[in-house]
Order: sequence, then structure tokens, then C-alpha cells
Amino acid sequence: MYTRAMKFPTLDLAEQFLLKQWKENPSFHTLIISDDGYERETLLGSASQTKSFLLEEYEQVLFSSSLFDRNLRYCLSKDKVLKDEEKKILTLLKDRECPHTFFLAIPSLSVGAKKEVASLSNLILVEFEPTKPWDRPKKTSLLIHSLCKKQGKTIAHDAVQSISETLGHNSFLVAQEIEKLSIYLGEKTHISLNDVLIHSQGGTKQISWVLFDQIAQKEIDKALQTLHAFISEGMHPLQTIKFMRSQLHLILQISSLQAKGQKKGDIQPLFKETKPRAFDKAFLHALKNPYPVWKKMLFLIDELEMRFKNEAIDETLYMEKLLIDLCSIYCPT
Repeated sequence: MYTRAMKFPTLDLAEQFLLKQWKENPSFHTLIISDDGYERETLLGSASQTKSFLLEEYEQVLFSSSLFDRNLRYCLSKDKVLKDEEKKILTLLKDRECPHTFFLAIPSLSVGAKKEVASLSNLILVEFEPTKPWDRPKKTSLLIHSLCKKQGKTIAHDAVQSISETLGHNSFLVAQEIEKLSIYLGEKTHISLNDVLIHSQGGTKQISWVLFDQIAQKEIDKALQTLHAFISEGMHPLQTIKFMRSQLHLILQISSLQAKGQKKGDIQPLFKETKPRAFDKAFLHALKNPYPVWKKMLFLIDELEMRFKNEAIDETLYMEKLLIDLCSIYCPT
């Protein structure tokens, strides 16, 4: 018998399928082919928790001379499978006299090796289609929602966006972030954008971008809520000012170059130290207002920062006023 399952849209469906197959066919070998290390490790972890066909001791080993020692039952591949390792895999799976059951999680196989695999019996195969760059945002979003569901939580759309923008499409980091958020939030069942900004990795550095986005949309109530959420968690308004000034300097530099007729492709190489996502954010904001508007906004921020440092004023009240003033100045063209 040969069982093949390809192109699962989500990790959850692949895991459900495998759990069923392992229960029904405990003696079958299992081969996972996925270019995502997180998917491989997650399914490997599922295998280690399935008591029906595992040895008492579970070992994860990299491809090495000891990989095919018959005392080992499971292995975790390198990021790339070499040709000689492919041969070892095929030899292992073809060995009908082998008394053990193997779980192999690997990133890829050559076309020729896949054809040989297709002729094997007693094998469960789960193959994930390689992730295209344009599919990564959707895949990350599905993963975030799935991880939250497992924690008994829901998550807001803008919170999902924030996590994706901060961590990119690294599934390991995303999984760690959701676990950390769940611990911080305890019994709270819904994860909001402010929760992410307050507790997530790099979240505090995003506050200025979130505020700029909310100001751009004339959502002053949301901007004030974001500000108060940070203050309630112990962030001083002066920290917020510093973050906003840093991002505004970047916007100003880009706006100045845009005013000279330079295109994105000409401008981005000049900002090698700036993360691509931060550059994209700044570039889009810079397009929405002429340079003098950004200059005026920076003046207001610098002025308030000086007052914070030199005068005994109500920082929260003046920070609120600043956001209201910026919102009135920001006039998208």
C-alpha cells in the first residue's frame, strides 16, 4: 500500500491526516517533504507524541554516518539534502527487511528520487508545495490564526499584520511570538493590536509607524488609544517622541529625494542600514505629503521633546495635543 498526500493548504490539515494514518498504519514509514523547517519540526514533534508506534526513546539526528544505524528510528534533515544522502534515504525506505519504522522530514527530493519514492509500498508521504514569495503573507496569516486558535484565542487583523511586518515570514519566530503573547495575556481570549505592540518582539519600535498610519487615516481616537495603552504599560511619552522623531527623519530624507524626482529604485540603495519594511513604510508616507509638511511635523515633535526635558508639564496631556495637531497637519494628497 502506498499513501500520498500533496499540497496541503495548512499545517493543521497535514497534521490531522498524519495522526489518522499513524493510528491506522503504525508500521508504515513516513516521509515529509517541506521547504519550511517549522513545518518539518512540528510534524516531527507530532510523531514523537504518538505513542502507538514509537520506541520508548526518541532521537533527532542530522544526516551523518550514524543516521542509518538501525537503532535510530527518526531523523531530522539538514536544510539541504545532498545526492548521496538521497541514495541513503531511498535505500532505507526500500529495505523490506528493516524491522524498524522511520520518520524522515526533509526539505526536498530530486525529480528522479520522487519517482522512485512513488513506487514504494508501506509509505505515508506528505509533500508541501514550495512556498512562492507572493504566497508567504497569506501562509503566515493562516499560521498565526491557527496558532492562536490552539491557544484558545482570536486575533485582530491589524495585530496579524503587525506581527508579519515585524517578524517577516519566519514561522519559528511567529510561533514563539504567539506563545509569548498567550502567556502574557493569560485568560484574555482576544489579541488586539495594542497587545502586540506592548508585548511582542520589536513592538515598541513599531508604535511610531502605527501612530503615523492612524494619523494618516484621521483616526485620532485610535491614535490616542494606542498612546494610552503604551503609557499604561509603563512607557514614558518621551520614548514615544523619540521613536516618532527617528521615523520622521527617515521620511524627511526620502521626501527630499522624491522632491528631486528620484524613484524608489534609486532611493532604496541609499538606505542600506534600514530594514526593507521600514523603508517601504517611510516611502509610502513620504509620497502622501510634500516635504514642508513633514518638516513642520518634525518641528512640533522637536519642540515638545525640548519642553519634556526642560519644563514640568503634563506629558500625557501634551502628547495627546501633539497627536491631534499632527492629525490636522497630515493632509494626504
